[in-house]
Amino acid sequence: MGYADSTAVDLQNWSMLKGTMPTAADEVAIQEKTYYSMGITNKVGERVTLQINTSDGVISKEYTLTGIMHNYGTYIDKFGTDIPKAPQVITGENSSTNMCVNIYYDDTSDSLVDFGGEYNKINANVDSRSINSINTISISLTVFFLLLTCLGIHNIVKVTYKEREQYIGLMRCIGLKRGQAYRVFLLQGIVMAVIACAVGCGIGIAVYLLAVAIMNAIGTAEYLFILSTVPFLVSVAICLVVVVGSFAVQMLSFSKRAPLDYNTIKLPKNRRSRRKSKTFVALWGRVYSKSNRSQMIMSIALIASCMALLCFGFFYGEIQPMGRYYYDMLRAEETKEDFRAFVSSGSNDAGLLYINVPRGSGLSKEQVKEINDNENLSVDFCNTGVFTSTYLLVDDKAQCQSVQDYVKNAESLIQMGGHKDTRKSMEAAGYSGNQELYGLITAAVPTDQLSKLEPALLQGEIDTEKFNSGEQIAVLGDYFKVGDSFTISYVTYTTKINDDRNEEVPTIHNFDVTVGAVYDSAAKVSVLKGLQDAASKNCIIMNDNVLMAVDPTLSYENVSIKYTGDIKDKQAIDDARMYLNMQASNGVNVSITDYLGISEKWNNIVTTYTTPVIFIVSVFMLIILLSLMMVNSVKVKSNLKSYALLRAIGMDKQQLSRIIIRDTLKHSIIGILIGGVSILGFITVVSMSATLPYASVLINTVIPVALIGAGAVILVSLLSCILPVRWVMKQDVSTSIDTIKY
Repeated sequence: MGYADSTAVDLQNWSMLKGTMPTAADEVAIQEKTYYSMGITNKVGERVTLQINTSDGVISKEYTLTGIMHNYGTYIDKFGTDIPKAPQVITGENSSTNMCVNIYYDDTSDSLVDFGGEYNKINANVDSRSINSINTISISLTVFFLLLTCLGIHNIVKVTYKEREQYIGLMRCIGLKRGQAYRVFLLQGIVMAVIACAVGCGIGIAVYLLAVAIMNAIGTAEYLFILSTVPFLVSVAICLVVVVGSFAVQMLSFSKRAPLDYNTIKLPKNRRSRRKSKTFVALWGRVYSKSNRSQMIMSIALIASCMALLCFGFFYGEIQPMGRYYYDMLRAEETKEDFRAFVSSGSNDAGLLYINVPRGSGLSKEQVKEINDNENLSVDFCNTGVFTSTYLLVDDKAQCQSVQDYVKNAESLIQMGGHKDTRKSMEAAGYSGNQELYGLITAAVPTDQLSKLEPALLQGEIDTEKFNSGEQIAVLGDYFKVGDSFTISYVTYTTKINDDRNEEVPTIHNFDVTVGAVYDSAAKVSVLKGLQDAASKNCIIMNDNVLMAVDPTLSYENVSIKYTGDIKDKQAIDDARMYLNMQASNGVNVSITDYLGISEKWNNIVTTYTTPVIFIVSVFMLIILLSLMMVNSVKVKSNLKSYALLRAIGMDKQQLSRIIIRDTLKHSIIGILIGGVSILGFITVVSMSATLPYASVLINTVIPVALIGAGAVILVSLLSCILPVRWVMKQDVSTSIDTIKY
């Protein structure tokens, strides 16, 4: 159990299966393996009781379970290091005494460094990259909304001041001072901002609650409702600054005028232009094509951003889960297994005459038998990876050609460990002066499972009797050939007590062996995956009983497991997962990889990622509708005098509607083309991983969504014209015409 700050979380590449990381002292997040191993049935958000070992003894303490983390192994996965596991239970209590993750491996210097140094984030897992990318998109969207908000508020305030221009001038004429006018309108801005903050925060909380309820009802992930003060404070600050600032800027501009300068405009100097402006054609052109440039740009930018977000949101919602899906699927295709128990780390330095560290890593023979006896599980293949303690023994006697070739391409233990010291330790162990040791990667495999390797057989045949006695071996790779004979030396260690001092005493076990079969390391055989992971695609294969007879501490480091129960029985599957994780927790350095139900995981992950995307896009479309209505209202108000003149000379509601709709659709189509084409081009051109079917995602998802989105934007644009047209038709024509300057 331990506390981990944000830096530690980044270093460890933690990602959540469900829920979130804890933030309070009475909250915890638990690793999935530990969650199963402890037999916890509490769901995320519920209270859970843990047994805590303290200086005063074991106590029971209650926490709120905020999340379940994906499985992770030891802090690093490098050979030759001894670093403790990160805490399996993370608490939100900030304490400097229980920080377990404090050192890690620096890939650049290949040495241990203190906590807080460099970290290569390229190695972050799929979930971490997905979450970070989604956060980036959310922040970008927030900045975009902020810019739109500033522009929209500025336009609204500008129209508000324009309508009150006559009143400001009149009040200035009867004695209102600039400072008084400034304070009046500044106070109005503050009141509006405070009301907007209160209403906006209330709506925000309501939308948040609704979003969590909808996503929990649709998806399989457990979304939590967690309020934080920071977003509210930031929102309030932005609202105050933008609203009050807009009022202040407009009032500052208006207050510089003389009292009689309000509501007056300069007449055009060019008489020809003055005469031309009276014509109906020029007035029509002004309404149709010469509307306020900033309003037109805002409309196009708004629609283009809507299309870009719509397309990229759905594209990203598909790609993120697909990345996770194909990441799991590729591994599943290589292994063809439902579960894999494997040793996640350990010290396996073949350069020195040392034992494997830690001893007994993996699952014991008894544990493998128990798993195989489970009614819903079947062990498909298992092997023991023997690294440090197995050597090719070479002396002055003539060796076969394969051994000679191997010696030319490998370093002897003497060269790797230092001639004097290594020779001394070898002689102490019982080797003669004319012998040299070369590291061998060895896998111990049960005889009855060799038949599963037959599809990869290149040449030769295993003699079961000789294989069981240790006289015959098989090889994987290109080092040795059928019929080669040589000596394998396996070193074990026993503890001897001298003068109250523990001393590790090496014991030599030599095996004269002959190669009976050669297997192809490049063959697509599912059970080879465990051997290839352990042996880098080249190793010798011995009988497991032979090595376990001389070293009882050996355990299986790779165990491939099939689920044989009812695939529709969710409870049986959960029981099998819990059982395997409990077996792993009783082993040493064992991790469980779950390949079962890839399709189910795919559907769950798609829902988990796309549900928030759909919700955000839906909210965005609603905001677009309101924004377009606002923009159209601003444009209509700014052109009210022109529309009034057109109505005075006979234009009816249908003709006026066509003008506004045509103008709006023109901006919509330009925005659709800019936003849709640009984002489709970006998605197509950007460099993507070859493991994911991006072309099919474009054709099957993005392009249909783009067409639907274009139709939705056009529909929204048409709907946004209804209220402005109705408002214009309600205005008094004669009053509007009286305000026109000729």
